[in-house]
Amino acid sequence: MLTNQVYPTDNGTHLTDSKKEEAEFQQKVESHLYYRAAMAIKRFSLFGLYPAGVLSNIISFLVMNMKHNKKSTTCLYMSVIAVADSLVLVRRFLAWTTVMAKAYSSEDMVWVCKVNYVTHYVFTGFSAYSIVFMTFDKFCAIMFPHKANVLCTRNKVGKITVLNAFIVALIYLPKALFSGKDPNNLCTGYTHKAWYIDVYKILLLVYYPLIPVCALFFFNISIIKAVCRRPNRKTHPEKRLQDRQMTVMLLMVTFVFIVLLLPFEISDAFLMGSLSTETPAGAAKSTLVFQVTSNLMMLNYCVNFYLYLLSGSKFRNDLRSLLGFGAGNDIVSQMSEQEAGDGQEHKTLSTTVQQISAE
Repeated sequence: MLTNQVYPTDNGTHLTDSKKEEAEFQQKVESHLYYRAAMAIKRFSLFGLYPAGVLSNIISFLVMNMKHNKKSTTCLYMSVIAVADSLVLVRRFLAWTTVMAKAYSSEDMVWVCKVNYVTHYVFTGFSAYSIVFMTFDKFCAIMFPHKANVLCTRNKVGKITVLNAFIVALIYLPKALFSGKDPNNLCTGYTHKAWYIDVYKILLLVYYPLIPVCALFFFNISIIKAVCRRPNRKTHPEKRLQDRQMTVMLLMVTFVFIVLLLPFEISDAFLMGSLSTETPAGAAKSTLVFQVTSNLMMLNYCVNFYLYLLSGSKFRNDLRSLLGFGAGNDIVSQMSEQEAGDGQEHKTLSTTVQQISAE
């Protein structure tokens, strides 16, 4: 009669047959090239990408809250997004580093998993819908310019932001009931199966990412068409330059958001389930796919600062002013820059629109 043998380990504990097989399997997975590449990506993200992202978001927040930028509802939304993105990155960093350091006992892992799941989805959902509302705000300003002073106000931005936070929290709080740890002491989004959990999964899929992606496609295509067809209005050159740059910045942020989000959602929905994790090679490959696609998604919360730098000379001027290298809000210097680069800015906008349309 076969018995469940017990084997001693180096640290004084003992492993049963099943545990020994799991340990040997994990060793084979960790020795695979795919797994080592996945861990290299993870370490780079944790200790390079995420801290740099938090720092750049803080700088973006400070620039967007400069006195002359507070009048713009787009700048106000961008400052809200900077805060939300920083929360996403800090939460991810703390979650991964504490798990890597094994800072929690097996009993504590239950509530740690619940907190991680709820905060992750709340912060990412809040950030995504902030981008949607920012794009909608710009859509209203361009499509209904005569009503912009009524439709696009700082007061409405505040109310929408609070409402957004409330709805996102309401949608994702049930995650605390369904998430926990599996028999292998790993975090899982759903500890059991039931029909109401399947309904909840569908609700989440529709809420995020389906609605944000569809809304951003619609609003951005409408904005591009309106900008291309709109005649050159007889407005102050500085105001016209600022509006143009804000539009380009917004288009870049929203389209980059979609491009970086889709690989993770596609792999999560179609690819991850088809990858076998029963073999070491399959488990290592699944780990690599997850690390690549999830960190592409996490780039969304790191790159906005660099998109602002790339697409807006006004943002660069404001940054220089913030750092003490020049007067970023000097009207005379902005007018001179506008007169010298008006044609170039128009060309940049046209090129960006063409590239976006081609994609």
